Amino acid sequence: MNPFTEYTFAYKVPADWKYFRATIGIDINSKYSVTGMSFQIYLDDDAAPVAEYTLKMFESQDIKVPISGASKIKLYTANTTPRESFVRATWGDARLTND
Repeated sequence: MNPFTEYTFAYKVPADWKYFRATIGIDINSKYSVTGMSFQIYLDDDAAPVAEYTLKMFESQDIKVPISGASKIKLYTANTTPRESFVRATWGDARLTND
């Protein structure tokens, strides 16, 4: 598997946090032929994502995902252009908040 095609990061969620926030997008140093990247957020061991976004090169989006009661968050990204091998997702200013 190409490490620049898929990423998965999992973190423990401390109690009392209500939201996961970030600005998501495709790293500007990725190849310009990339048509898009899928961003998914999973809580605990759920099979389905609680939030899902697909962005194209040069797009970004501020996200706010409810996480109350979760003990684990998993951030997953996948390149929607499988033949393109150099693409990196960004989770800018990723943080847990209560507002």
